[in-house]
Amino acid sequence: STGYDQDDQDQDSDDEDAKVNNPALSQLGSTSRGEVAPSVLLAGALADRVRELATELAQMVFFDLVRSLYEAHHLVFGFLAACNALRDTNAIHPDEWLHFLTNGLGAQRPDDLLDVDGEKVPRVGSGDSVFSAASASSAPERLKTPEVEWVTQEQRVAAARLGALPTMCAAMGDHFSVANSIASHPEEWRSFLTASSPSPAHLPAFLAPHNLGTSPEAHNLNASSEARDLSAGLTTFQYLLLLRALRPAAVPEGMAKVVQEHFGADIMRIPPVRIAAIHEDSLCTAPLLFILGRGCDPTPDIEHFARERNTQDLSGNGNGSNAHGNGSNGNGSKGQEDLLTVVQASQTSIETIDSMVAAASEEGCWVLIRNIHVSEEWQEKVSSLLLGMSRTPPHDDFRLWITSFPSGLSKHVCRHSMRVVWETPVSARANLLR
Repeated sequence: STGYDQDDQDQDSDDEDAKVNNPALSQLGSTSRGEVAPSVLLAGALADRVRELATELAQMVFFDLVRSLYEAHHLVFGFLAACNALRDTNAIHPDEWLHFLTNGLGAQRPDDLLDVDGEKVPRVGSGDSVFSAASASSAPERLKTPEVEWVTQEQRVAAARLGALPTMCAAMGDHFSVANSIASHPEEWRSFLTASSPSPAHLPAFLAPHNLGTSPEAHNLNASSEARDLSAGLTTFQYLLLLRALRPAAVPEGMAKVVQEHFGADIMRIPPVRIAAIHEDSLCTAPLLFILGRGCDPTPDIEHFARERNTQDLSGNGNGSNAHGNGSNGNGSKGQEDLLTVVQASQTSIETIDSMVAAASEEGCWVLIRNIHVSEEWQEKVSSLLLGMSRTPPHDDFRLWITSFPSGLSKHVCRHSMRVVWETPVSARANLLR
């Protein structure tokens, strides 16, 4: 024992001498005693920070794109953006994605089909995916579907199609597949199959929310706990597959959960666009293009915001001097207490707008051009203004506001502008917030 201790002490002494003679080795530290090298800690912290920045950047780009789309398109865009990112990281299996698109009705080999109540559905574990032979052999060869009123024929067949997904069968554990679980324990599925608004809480006990926990690699670590704690063995997308097969009317809510998990936002409740927030994100070299919805016009909101900004400026300057005159109307006269000039495209000449924009760009004021879609000549003029702003940057406070309907809008103007959709919100809550 004494000899062993002496050898150990000699080794420690050699290690200390090596660290003194080699500063790099001293910085790395000794991992043989369970210590974490500083370089490893730094690399881990750097990787975490990079992930945080990537997440924030993705969210910023996502919300910037969402506000340039009509509300009816928010869900589909957010879902496709989230799924593309998840598929790139293999968080969504290719077979699962194909099953969602086709509801399991994709091309199948005849040998992979199983008779279920007179209909041909994919056999459990069929397809090109690798599936463990033990699990496949344990699954029932012919499904015994119970005759209960809350399990319809369509649901039984759709559940059987899910058996073609090895990942779904693996998530079901000892229940082998969704169809087998429903056939063996129909009462446990009754709440999920009959609820007016199904949620993860209605799933059977072995898939209850408090048991759910998927691997961190398959989920966004920055997602809310409510979105992550979806089911014990199911990912959020697999839960969506359940809704797709058994409760198709609830698929939009399932899609929204996928978006919320990845982007951390409730795509069904995006806050309404605010003029102040748009102005904060804008630049003097890129016009603010409002793509209008039916019966909507942002002019009153822009005028109100201009009055507020002008009041703040006057309070800060202590006097009422400014570069423009007084008054405002829709025909091109100066307005909103010297800050904003409103121009109606159909009632103002090209020469007039030239002088207005030139003066505003030098003095840091705003110009609002309404309804440029009514005239190709106006759109060409706006395009030339954009070219001029790119060559000679205007005053930092200058802003060019434009309104237009999407039909007939110049692609050049659309591509070189900060686009914002301005429409009446669908929900009563969003209308009240606006």
